[in-house]
Amino acid sequence: MPDVQARAAVSRTARRLVHESTLEMTPAYVSAARQRPDALPQGTTIFITWLTGFAFGQTLTACRKVREWGCQPVPHLPARAMADLPMLRMIGQAVTQELHTDTVLLIAGDKAKPAGCLADTLALLQTGTLQESGIRNIYVAGHPEGSPVMQQPGQALSVLRQKQEIGQRDGLDIRIVSQLCLDPAPLLQWERHLRANGITLPVHVGLPGPVPPRMMMRYGMRCGVGPVLPFLKAQRALMHRWSCTSTPEQVIRPVAQVMTTTPGTLFRGLHFFPCGAVARTLGWREAGGMPRQAYAKGLMNA
Repeated sequence: MPDVQARAAVSRTARRLVHESTLEMTPAYVSAARQRPDALPQGTTIFITWLTGFAFGQTLTACRKVREWGCQPVPHLPARAMADLPMLRMIGQAVTQELHTDTVLLIAGDKAKPAGCLADTLALLQTGTLQESGIRNIYVAGHPEGSPVMQQPGQALSVLRQKQEIGQRDGLDIRIVSQLCLDPAPLLQWERHLRANGITLPVHVGLPGPVPPRMMMRYGMRCGVGPVLPFLKAQRALMHRWSCTSTPEQVIRPVAQVMTTTPGTLFRGLHFFPCGAVARTLGWREAGGMPRQAYAKGLMNA
């Protein structure tokens, strides 16, 4: 009976994680949508990308529309896209005053050369400009399988520790959104490593939508959606692992297991990168996550 109860608890946690998950959309998708998608509940947190080569105004417009849907917009702010601190201040004020939100996702961005003096999100946070604009809730990227930029041993951990210290000093709620996770083993090891080294920032696990791996790779390389592109570029050598069907369930259940059995775990939620399949991802999410067999069948028919 205890084993049955434990499995039931894990299943309940997994379903709750799926239903409460956040997801990512592009300004183009939001602009093309005539109304809020039927499978998108009001109150859902939607991250809106700011892609290289486009103006922030498009991201801002999409965020306004998401707000009109009754959802919570979270704009991406790439550090390397900021020409200077006045631009960063203007954007921070637009987020708080026009969108009436104090939440953003900070990413380094995929520009090879920064537009201004900010090369990464730590440098951006150290300016204090967003804090002065009223931003209080900040998501930052996490790298369970290593960062394509931070190659020195301990560098990624040091950066997270510095961000945590800034959050504690400035009264910020800083959370981690991980890069795409297809294998639970390095994810669980990474979370244990963070805890063992004094990191207390909540972790939201990044997962792909229900799309075949090849489509995920094509979409990420073409669109550079949020933190996905650097991850995909860095993981080319691991693509042999992607030739087999990989389902979110393979990651969600181990995360749910940790959440039900490990006091003090950093895991708090899931974040979906639909990779061009927003409707399919929303439908899967609304259903609470299809069983593995149904998911695999959906991939084969995609």
